Amino acid sequence: MYSEHILYSVGLAILIGALYKYWYGRAIPVWIIAACAWVPDYDYIPHHIIKFLNHGNLGMIVHGDFHNVFAMFGLSALGAYILYKYMRYDFGTAFVCMNVGILIHFICDYFVYPSVLHPFSRIFYDTCFVGLNLIPEEGQLYRIGEIHIMLLGILIILVALIAHVYVKDIKQEVT
Repeated sequence: MYSEHILYSVGLAILIGALYKYWYGRAIPVWIIAACAWVPDYDYIPHHIIKFLNHGNLGMIVHGDFHNVFAMFGLSALGAYILYKYMRYDFGTAFVCMNVGILIHFICDYFVYPSVLHPFSRIFYDTCFVGLNLIPEEGQLYRIGEIHIMLLGILIILVALIAHVYVKDIKQEVT
């Protein structure tokens, strides 16, 4: 569900940016929100490095380990510090935008998969229902992503663009 995450995050980032500019009169770096949609899936990188180095199945990091609130705050703080140090972004704004992007990832997983917020859902999956599984993944479109989920993401982008143009028109009429 990699391409779907970027579609949802771009659409919601445009919408959040338009509403923020409408309410507060200044822009926020919405590219950070869109870029952070993949952050919880970065646990694939150390997993494949350990696998490549042939250290066996240590079970140290598996997919889903970054799908929790602790990783969200930790990775957001690290990313916000890097943006502050090297690109002179405001730490608080970058931290909030990164958390919003990662939260969008969690929400997308919540609607698609029956179990999210790993590793806690591995413990509780037998006893409670964690995810909604409203749009189950059925088929892939050329290994890019699931068709229905991608169409919904494109619809969210279109609605966000219409809202952005509408908010921009309202702002120009006021001034």
